[in-house]
Formats: sequence, C-alpha cells, structure tokens
Amino acid sequence: MRYVTGTREAGGSRSELVRPLTVAWLVHGELRRRGEAWVSDLASVRYRATIPGAALAERGHTVRLVPVTGTFDPAVLMPRLEADVVVVGKSFRRETETLVIEAKRRGARILVDLCDDHFQTPDLAAHQHALV
Repeated sequence: MRYVTGTREAGGSRSELVRPLTVAWLVHGELRRRGEAWVSDLASVRYRATIPGAALAERGHTVRLVPVTGTFDPAVLMPRLEADVVVVGKSFRRETETLVIEAKRRGARILVDLCDDHFQTPDLAAHQHALV
C-alpha cells in the first residue's frame, strides 16, 4: 500500500487523509503528562517529538510517544512500537538498534531524526550508522 497523506485528490482539501497512519515516536528524554498533552523540559524533545506528534494527531493520525529512559526492556517497549512508522529521536543507546530491527521486521517504516552529526564521533558513529 502506498502511504499518502495530506494530498489533494479530485478537488479534496489538503487536510483530507488517504489513510491515517499510526506513528510511534521513540523519545530518548523525559516526558510527562500535562492534561491531555505530553510535555518535556528538553527543548529537543518538545521541538522534535511532542509538537510534531501533536500536529500529526490533529490531522487524524494515531501518535504514540514511547520514552526510552531508565531500564531498557524490549518486551515492554515493542508492543508500543506496533505502528506504520517508527520515528527514532536523538539516540545514544545501542539497545535502540534492537527495537529498530524488530520494528522494521514487523513492517514499520523507520524514520531516524538526527539533529546532530555524530557519524564521525568515535563513540557514536557505529550506532548512528546502524540506525540509518
């Protein structure tokens, strides 16, 4: 199936969706609820996950923010990654690669959002390459 969203079709408006997507966002930072919204003290989490996620949800997509902090347990995290698209935010944890491989095996498209170039950083280069 071709994923097409937000396009005009035979006079339709830009906000009409061909098919709503389920998007799971792997967030490597603290999140908390404030009313209906997810919030974070980290600007990178707000600008690169919570705000775009809220915008996608307003357009009819299902968005699941999945914090990857503290104890890493794939058995707990993988069910939350059942999605059409998995977005991987800033990641410095090699364990994230396991989640990406399994989500891809289950049919998810993977989008890696890198805001810093660590492809030449000795400690992080292998991890960054494995994610993309």
